[in-house]
Amino acid sequence: MLKPLVAMLFATAVHGAYAETEPVKLEGRYECGGKEIDTHADFKCNMSIEKTGETYRIKSLCDDGSSYLGTGIYFPEKRQLTLVFINPKKAAETGVVAAEVKQDGSMASTWTYLNKTSIEHGYCVRAKTYAKQ
Repeated sequence: MLKPLVAMLFATAVHGAYAETEPVKLEGRYECGGKEIDTHADFKCNMSIEKTGETYRIKSLCDDGSSYLGTGIYFPEKRQLTLVFINPKKAAETGVVAAEVKQDGSMASTWTYLNKTSIEHGYCVRAKTYAKQ
């Protein structure tokens, strides 16, 4: 009786551990926000993520009219998205992001511009509605 119980507990533990680390599908649309470097002013952006082979294409349009393009690498076993981005109209706004991807697809990120020595934080949640970019 003890062996089947132990086997069942082990199988449940293995299944539970597997379920917690299942890869999250990143493709889709997001509503993002955070703080600006230097001014700490709030910002909001709409972002889309598209799988492009082994990488991901990121496009963002922000409430101040600025837009960003990026390329990311997703590490599903760590649930981490790492990417570089650029504002095509303002090259000084080129930077890097490291984002923790939660099971529900939301993200908590730390980011900076290449010409800065400080970091800021942001978040993204899956969008219910989305402005076209």
